[in-house]
Amino acid sequence: MRNAGLDTKDMGFPDYVIGMHIEKDKHGNILLNQQLYIETIVRRFNMTDAKPVSTPANSTVKLSKSMTPPTKSKSREMRQRPYQALVGALLYAVLTRPDIAVAVNECYKYMHEPGKAMWTVAKRILRYLKHTKHYKLTLKAKELKNGQRTMAFVDSSYADCPDTRRSRYGFIILYNGSPIAWKTRMQ
Repeated sequence: MRNAGLDTKDMGFPDYVIGMHIEKDKHGNILLNQQLYIETIVRRFNMTDAKPVSTPANSTVKLSKSMTPPTKSKSREMRQRPYQALVGALLYAVLTRPDIAVAVNECYKYMHEPGKAMWTVAKRILRYLKHTKHYKLTLKAKELKNGQRTMAFVDSSYADCPDTRRSRYGFIILYNGSPIAWKTRMQ
């Protein structure tokens, strides 16, 4: 087959790809992390001195439309905060962090009219990421001993959205014990 004018060159195993660090361990597993990216967004949103939290979301806080700004002046006040930029940065972090997917999805629902509660929830996710920036997504090279290569887990809530009474569902698919796909959505 002819080359068609496209010159290629093998540059070896990649180190960084679009803010994601890629490495191989001694067993051949591929490890992905976004530590440098997380450190960058922590600085960008002035959260370097933020106290760590052990979970991305507070289970007692349920965001709803009633938490959006009640007046135009409060709405203008919230527009001074970079909520959309923070949630957008968190959406990119979900690429290697399925543990924050549900919390980021909750924040995303209020992109156009966030209130102080939404801002607090988004900052909590960033505090969690700051504390767990060293976490790595491992793609295992070897087959599991029990021979079970692909597994899927799914779960849903029952009408837990306070605004629409819709349910949330989520799934994660594992291949050789490594997450390869995950998603969370409202039904």
